[in-house]
Amino acid sequence: SLTELGRLAEALKVVATEGAAPDLQLRGTDAMHSLGKVVLARIVASERGGLGAKIRLDDVGSLLALPGVGAHGDALARHTSPSLTDAPLKSLLSAVSTAQAADAPAFAREAAQAALLLVAQPHTSPVEAAHAVRTIAASGVLLDHAAAALGRRAQAMETNDLATAIVALGDKSCEGHDLRAACQELATRKQNLERLPAA
Repeated sequence: SLTELGRLAEALKVVATEGAAPDLQLRGTDAMHSLGKVVLARIVASERGGLGAKIRLDDVGSLLALPGVGAHGDALARHTSPSLTDAPLKSLLSAVSTAQAADAPAFAREAAQAALLLVAQPHTSPVEAAHAVRTIAASGVLLDHAAAALGRRAQAMETNDLATAIVALGDKSCEGHDLRAACQELATRKQNLERLPAA
């Protein structure tokens, strides 16, 4: 299964680290390349309906770190368990950060899109919404969508949460109407802003 391949990838990563003996490191690196090809073949077979391959969302980072797999993150995103559309916000945001670290923007976008759908739901607290916006902003994907989500939830957020979410998007050079609306909301809280600790 993809989960078993993910566990193998995690073990090989230890062998292929720079601290290992040169010959062992070389063998580990070669094995990771080979394993990456196996994973891609399994994903392709699943896409064609030949296999019902699934990977636990918590284990997806091990596969994304394999050579070549990150470039097919959008396909891998269709084979997570639970599916991205059924996963809790915390797991989705963890997946966004994991994909960012693995240089897998396609998977990060898929996970971020699912997370933003939850941010729009009333059961997601303003604190959770702000954290989601910061996490997605840090990944550099779907910045305009994250800004739109922030604009919709800005009034309900605590001043510190709103300010840090705005800064996170601004650091990625995000602009536009939604971010300006969030900034305008923040500007109405002058007294609260003055109480915020210095950065």
